[in-house]
Amino acid sequence: MGISPKGVGHAFPVNFKKAAENFKLASKDGHIWAMYNLGEIYSTSNHNLVGNNIPSDDKTSFYWYNMAAEKGHSRAQLEVANMYLIGKGVAVDEYKAIEYFLKVQDKEIAAEGKIAWLKRAQAGDVNAEFQLKMIRKQYQEGLSRVAASNKRKKSLEKSGYFDSSRAKKREEAFREKILQEQLEEQKN
Repeated sequence: MGISPKGVGHAFPVNFKKAAENFKLASKDGHIWAMYNLGEIYSTSNHNLVGNNIPSDDKTSFYWYNMAAEKGHSRAQLEVANMYLIGKGVAVDEYKAIEYFLKVQDKEIAAEGKIAWLKRAQAGDVNAEFQLKMIRKQYQEGLSRVAASNKRKKSLEKSGYFDSSRAKKREEAFREKILQEQLEEQKN
């Protein structure tokens, strides 16, 4: 069970605080998916998920991703490598980034290209250095989009968009729409 950027629960309210509490309990028992999911919940990259009412904190996100990565979770290892690469929640450390990319290069295609760029940049390749600067710039631009999304989310919260009675009405309307679409498909 992971958290998808497509929006957890789509039409159903999600209680991220309760999920975080449960993931923390499971993490104490060594459950690596719970650790990974905590990294996801706290990450600024995923903070625009509908209903995420937990403040984003990249340092906390890094902590949880790193806990899962140390236990062998390949997706968490890729997240840790990227965080070291761009300095998200941790200081930029290209050597640590390479270390983690190497751990997942057989499992995650994205790691291979970044390993090559890092090694070439360290060897003085100007094109590779430029590529790494572009990756870091894209991350910074992404933070701006997340900030704009958070502003929109706060505006929706003030308007009562996430109010449980309104959410329930939207959920009922969504279910009705799905039911109507299924009935239409059965007629055809």
